[in-house]
Amino acid sequence: PFDLSPNEVKELKDTIQRFNTTSETKVKMDDPIDSESPSETQDFGRFCQGISGSLDSTSDYFSQTSSRQTYECDEPVMSIIDDGESNSRGGIPTFIDSGLGKDNFKRKQRLRGISECERDPEHQIKIRQKLDKVASRPSSISAENARKLSGLMPEFEESVLGSIHLDMVMYHETDRYDANMQDTDSAHFHLKAAADCGNQLALVAISSLYLGLPNDILPCLDNMDVSELVPDNIEDHGLDYMVSAAHNGDVNSILFLARAFDCGQNLGNERSQSYEQALDWYQMAIEMGVDKRYLVLARMAEIMLIEDSGCKDPNRAGEIYSEAAKAATEQMCGKLANKYYMLSEEAWDLMENEAWASVEE
Repeated sequence: PFDLSPNEVKELKDTIQRFNTTSETKVKMDDPIDSESPSETQDFGRFCQGISGSLDSTSDYFSQTSSRQTYECDEPVMSIIDDGESNSRGGIPTFIDSGLGKDNFKRKQRLRGISECERDPEHQIKIRQKLDKVASRPSSISAENARKLSGLMPEFEESVLGSIHLDMVMYHETDRYDANMQDTDSAHFHLKAAADCGNQLALVAISSLYLGLPNDILPCLDNMDVSELVPDNIEDHGLDYMVSAAHNGDVNSILFLARAFDCGQNLGNERSQSYEQALDWYQMAIEMGVDKRYLVLARMAEIMLIEDSGCKDPNRAGEIYSEAAKAATEQMCGKLANKYYMLSEEAWDLMENEAWASVEE
């Protein structure tokens, strides 16, 4: 079944009960019509009789016409046209051709083709079996995720179910269901459902919501409004959704994770600072075409020169500084380019000094 929030389920049950207790069916002309005088009654009776008479005469006319027609199974599909008679009328159909003319007109014989009524029963059985094999898509989140895990659904295929839940979020946000009240709990429920189905917009919105960042889907809510609806630590859940959005190619999510692992902030309770993971996310941001990538490259080179970073490499830092200088030159940032060229030379000098120190030892 389709997933609904507890508030929506309660509202649906109340609506059904209200419908069962208050619904009535009324038929027109069920009550007698009271007239002020017998003359009006007679006039009304003659009026009704005139209408019924006209309807009867009309129905008799069409019944006579339809009596000369046959069912689809008895009516041929292909017709034999007599060239002589058709040319005498100029090839223009008349009222005689339509069956509304003379009763003694003889219809032309037509050849019967293959119709649905003549199909072999075995053919119909095969069609039924083929239709039975077509499996409908699930309407629940758990079944949708099971299809992804089993490999029945491609990894990067957009989930239709997720788009439906996202539309319901927008309907709740704009008070389409109830103009007097905004059901924020149901809106959060469907936003989470859309994110669980892998919808990219929902992933970005719910991760920003849980981490206290502004979002475009539910701008009226913040992380304090939904903290009671999320079990455990809300930041951990927000980072989980942000990791999913980053793997789907959202550059802003990638940069947020890179900076979080770089400085050790906004990591919740389950994650901690890691320069190695920060470098991985920075590299992914460069591959995705981040703006002002020379700033990202410069920060990567700085991390590779930190003693306790666990990934110190002066030679690689010098190369990245040179790449950052070229990127800055392309963006017409000459001063930054000169600075990065100087830092690259210093990184290579540091590498040579360390090499001489190791030789002396």
